[in-house]
Amino acid sequence: MASCSRVSRFILMLLLEIADLILDWDFYVEVSQTDLVGDKVRDSILGFAIFGSILFLCTIITKFIGICDSDDDDQKEENGTCAVTLSFMSTLLEDLPQIILALIVAFNTKDLISPVQIVKACYGIAEPIIQLILYACQYRRMKKNSNGCGMVCKIFEMLFGCILIICSIILLIKLVSDP
Repeated sequence: MASCSRVSRFILMLLLEIADLILDWDFYVEVSQTDLVGDKVRDSILGFAIFGSILFLCTIITKFIGICDSDDDDQKEENGTCAVTLSFMSTLLEDLPQIILALIVAFNTKDLISPVQIVKACYGIAEPIIQLILYACQYRRMKKNSNGCGMVCKIFEMLFGCILIICSIILLIKLVSDP
């Protein structure tokens, strides 16, 4: 049976990922309704939104399987190779490129600044902070269990999370400083 902490972490992760998915697609819809953004940037935003959707489904399935696992190891689903790899891929190959594309749009089109971009920038700060706290706890537990590969992935994921926060802060400053 899944413990309360497992279910709580799953629900928190699910809510964060759903919010991220909604913001990614809303950003694409907004960008696609204007001619202020070039086709390459627009197509890139679409590609990363699709890739993020696929990663979302894979992550949810992996976490759900882990949470339903009857094993007593409360950390098994978050320390497993598949879960760690998907989480790392999501940060490096989806979240970071999305925020860089948002920066490109913000710096190249002053007329396209919208509440969606501001919320995306705020979310790009808040989500990695929450994840950094969770990753630090996971890293500490991994250190006790000697999960070398998982520990390395978590360190890199924390590093890329910090880069994501910095990019999001730059984006937020850019968005609120332009009239």
